[in-house]
Amino acid sequence: MENDVAMNKDLKKEKKKINKGDYGYARKNKNTKLILTLGLFLCILVDVVLALIIYQTRNTLLTIIACVMSLPFAKMLIGYFMCLRFKPLSKAEYEKTEEVAKANNVKFLYDINISKSEGIMFFPCILVYNNNVIAYVPDASSNDKNHKYTEYLKMSYEGLKFKYRVLVVSSLDRLDREIKKINEPSEDDKKVDRYIAKHLIELTY
Repeated sequence: MENDVAMNKDLKKEKKKINKGDYGYARKNKNTKLILTLGLFLCILVDVVLALIIYQTRNTLLTIIACVMSLPFAKMLIGYFMCLRFKPLSKAEYEKTEEVAKANNVKFLYDINISKSEGIMFFPCILVYNNNVIAYVPDASSNDKNHKYTEYLKMSYEGLKFKYRVLVVSSLDRLDREIKKINEPSEDDKKVDRYIAKHLIELTY
């Protein structure tokens, strides 16, 4: 009986764990960066205040430690502000995309971000399926935005030996129609799909 209870607890923990590629990762990542940023800021503040109280000057080892901590603090702060720009799907939108996934027997990647020298782009939902990479981005309804998202996706697997058709859609109906046009992948194609999906997940920070 005790073993069953422990097993159920472990299963619940596994279900709650959100990894890269899962829905909710963007929110989790943003909250984590906020907590770490605030934590580092408090450490720096306490460090400087202690230096002033104990030594009556900032010219101490504690101040040097505060300066060293300012580097990861700045990195976390920048990361947090970047996360604020991301627009993940709402819970209702996510449930609708999962209905499309279930109807077509496919699995979506969620909350993927791709960066290059010009900046970073966020993809709420991506499907890698039989030599196709289809991104569902509600915000990409204009031609300019659609082109930009498409170019970022193409760039994401530059250098890989596999060639994929890249498509960005802004509506679920279009996404559903495009999936239905694709043939069932072979076992070899499924392996390549998994490789590309893994590559996209690894690009996400």
